Amino acid sequence: MTSLHSLCFIPLGLILALAGCALDGDAPVALGTLEVDRINVTAESAEPIVEVLVTEGDTVAAGDPLVRQDPERIRVQLKKAEADLAVAKAKLDQAEAGPRAQDIAAARAQLSGSQSDVKTARIELEREQSLVKQNYASQNNVDILEGRLEVAIAKREAAQATLDQLLEGTRSEEIDAARSSYSMAQTLVDDIDISLARTTLKAPVDGQVEAVLKELGERPYAGSTVVIIAASQAPY
Repeated sequence: MTSLHSLCFIPLGLILALAGCALDGDAPVALGTLEVDRINVTAESAEPIVEVLVTEGDTVAAGDPLVRQDPERIRVQLKKAEADLAVAKAKLDQAEAGPRAQDIAAARAQLSGSQSDVKTARIELEREQSLVKQNYASQNNVDILEGRLEVAIAKREAAQATLDQLLEGTRSEEIDAARSSYSMAQTLVDDIDISLARTTLKAPVDGQVEAVLKELGERPYAGSTVVIIAASQAPY
């Protein structure tokens, strides 16, 4: 980030006087000032400085790298965000494409299996209840089998709901939600990518390095000035 900090005034008369050898001694001397914009180049993160590429007095062009901060932590964030983006994209693609035939077949098989489990659990419970009536089994066994039947019924209902949803297809609100999740994931990747690029501080304008305020290894806080550049500019 850059900011226009202040103006430096260099006496124009002094500049012309230094060049007086090329002027007629009786020629009038123009008096005035040469205004130079001082640009503050600031850090946007608190990452440590790993490379200082300029020193005071260096001439730089717009876009030249000045200082590099450690990018590793932000790179890790970017990799995670990119992985989340890939997951969001896959979910969006699946939502837009609708259920696959394989998914429906698997759901039918799951439902069939859960129906068989309910049938088996009910037969075992009825048999145990009969034995209890004849004093050949305990009520505790009946309670256990009743619990198993309840679980089997719950699984059957869940399997039925899954199959019904697949047969119904993806609802528009589900597609909208998937699109929203994908959009947010993409925005996060873009933001982190920008933050990564900004770990390299670059000259915003042509000019001369007036000061380097941070050293190798320092952690500048976000918004603090790292380099000051006197912009190249014609006299006003």
